[in-house]
Amino acid sequence: MNDRERGLIAAFVEHLAGHGYPGLRVDSRPDHQNRTSSDIDALAGNLAIEHTSVDVCRDQRQVAAWFGDLVHGLAEECSPGLVGRLKVVVAYEAIKRRRDTSEVRRALKTWVSQTGAKLTDGTHEISGVPGVPFPLHVFRASARPRRVVFGIMQPPQSDLASRLRVQLGEKSGKLQPYQAAG
Repeated sequence: MNDRERGLIAAFVEHLAGHGYPGLRVDSRPDHQNRTSSDIDALAGNLAIEHTSVDVCRDQRQVAAWFGDLVHGLAEECSPGLVGRLKVVVAYEAIKRRRDTSEVRRALKTWVSQTGAKLTDGTHEISGVPGVPFPLHVFRASARPRRVVFGIMQPPQSDLASRLRVQLGEKSGKLQPYQAAG
């Protein structure tokens, strides 16, 4: 467990202490103390706590990280040359991990600066941008403040419910011995 997760659990316990569990504090961290097998993250009073997170979309963190690396700083680099707002969105399924984002980044920057800035107001579906291996969904609004916004379109269907079921099933196995112990 990293410091961020430890802090999240501490904040959760602090919240509970202020809302119906006065004096509640983290008493122990079984997973930290038990190095031979996986265990729950914290015991606080009579509560066993297991931290988990599930992406809304499959591989969401990896896709967002790659896309974030691709567009990091591009808005600041491209915005000064624009009149109005340009929103550039990429379909979630179109984003594939690539080793080198520099070529795609250069091509995207060139397209935004040279072609995107000249689009008419409204929605545009753009395919075949040289060096950009995915289509772009672009919205242009010349009356809006000058800015480029990049985003990822959430997929239309999600298997979130089934992934949650699996993850919670795994986590409940860790919590059951503590439930039995009260």
